[in-house]
Amino acid sequence: MKRETYYKKPLKSLYKLALGYFHKYIVLRDKRQCYTCPKKSDGIMYCSHFVHGGTRGMTYWLDFDERNNHCGCYSCNMVKSGNLNVYAENLERDYGFGIIQELNALKWKKDEWGKDDLINIIEDCKEKIKRYKKNK
Repeated sequence: MKRETYYKKPLKSLYKLALGYFHKYIVLRDKRQCYTCPKKSDGIMYCSHFVHGGTRGMTYWLDFDERNNHCGCYSCNMVKSGNLNVYAENLERDYGFGIIQELNALKWKKDEWGKDDLINIIEDCKEKIKRYKKNK
């Protein structure tokens, strides 16, 4: 899709589209390996996140933060509500002490992104997905 076509879409539609591409990229990035348990699957895997969005609906700072989002299996992501105890331990292991506080602070960041930001995310994720599929 050409960049000009994206501008015709409402912000909420662009957000959903960007989120879909971002989630697909995260699952590929993590090689379909659940972040909180040893499960690896060629079946349905989800983009799990540690800090859930704020009260404004579209919380870009967290929704598109690669440190906040990782691949998750159905059991951990849906049944265990993200398996957050293990998720927190893994975040600190991978990103260092203070990552949880940093992500929590982003939840309340007031600046909102515009169409250009979302279009850039869509194009970037499409390119990353293409690269991951090529190297598979």
